[in-house]
Amino acid sequence: APPPDRTPSWRANAPHEYLGGERLVLNGVGIREKFTIDVYVAALYLRERCTTGEAALAMDGPKRLVMHFVYRRITARQMVAQFRESLAHVPGAQAAQDDLEELYASLRDVERGDRLLFEYIPGRGTSTRLSGGERTHHEGDALMRVMLGLFVGQHPPTAALRDGLLAGVARTRR
Repeated sequence: APPPDRTPSWRANAPHEYLGGERLVLNGVGIREKFTIDVYVAALYLRERCTTGEAALAMDGPKRLVMHFVYRRITARQMVAQFRESLAHVPGAQAAQDDLEELYASLRDVERGDRLLFEYIPGRGTSTRLSGGERTHHEGDALMRVMLGLFVGQHPPTAALRDGLLAGVARTRR
């Protein structure tokens, strides 16, 4: 018998998804590591593939950013602290402060396998949803622009994460 498939579930990202009635393509997948530990895998879906953060931010149309948590447990407090620290370097974060505070309030502890989604649909705004939780809605694109700026901008959590999301594929030690 062939060996069992040991492909992590996050590698099963669909090559395309639909959002707001439009087809999005998987732009890339990146791994967030901290102290050599895989924390989450992010997947970015856009209208068309691009290789720069500027192009991803400027692109019209719906956008989806998915964080697949692969570490055993992360508290909401840890997530909020990391977001606050990382977003201090992202242009426009202050303008989206109310949306960010609403996001922080909606977070809960996550475990391996949980997903946090950020979705933007023109004319409808940005929504967020953590596995098993309620969807939160934010007017306009400010929150999505800030989150994309965090992941694919000049100061991402790691360069490998940004590079994977920008038309790349995550590399893992496993």
